[in-house]
Amino acid sequence: MQLSPQQTPSVPIMQDCVDAITEHQRLQALIKGEWVKGLLPQSSVRADYTVQRIRELAEGTCLKNYEYLGSGEVYDKKNKKWTLELPSDSHLLLYLFCAFLEHPKWMLHVDATSYAGAHSSKNPLFLGGLPPKERFPEKYIAVISTVPSVLHPGACILVVGKQAPPIFALYWDKKPQFSLQGRSALWDSILLLCHKIKEGYGGIIRGMHLGASALSILPVMETEAED
Repeated sequence: MQLSPQQTPSVPIMQDCVDAITEHQRLQALIKGEWVKGLLPQSSVRADYTVQRIRELAEGTCLKNYEYLGSGEVYDKKNKKWTLELPSDSHLLLYLFCAFLEHPKWMLHVDATSYAGAHSSKNPLFLGGLPPKERFPEKYIAVISTVPSVLHPGACILVVGKQAPPIFALYWDKKPQFSLQGRSALWDSILLLCHKIKEGYGGIIRGMHLGASALSILPVMETEAED
């Protein structure tokens, strides 16, 4: 017996509700610094600080409010004091960049594999930690906080130190390639990581091309040829 339109379950509406709940839960975890463990020095962060700092960093263009503090301390406006208990801008922005790679277009309710489909296993991305040794793929990209005991031939790894200010180290071809610190270290490390993905991994990370509309990272890296 077929159901009339009035009796047909509202599957799309139910799915929208599930998506909204999932998005809310992941957003809440994201702003508390709990979305992925191991990318921030702190195990959790005050949500009010994260939200306020993101708003400040979003003002204007080119992250004009970005701060690099050699002492590593961050000013807590709520408690009016300098502290090491909050993430530096460098740590916070790399954390958000990784979240964007995992959830393109900031669609937090969508699993990362949904974008790449059948190609989702190509050049997987590991965040915060690496899988058990028996599950290592031939080629992969990772952003973690400690140097792994074994460097694999097909690995491209960005290690961000938990100290503040952080030191960024890039590894590929089974050896260290760059160790970066200072005001521009965050930007240099992200650009080098993306450049290596472009040149050594066909521009593909977790099955998606850096030039895909959901990411649109490649156009930022490329400059038009001079006339």
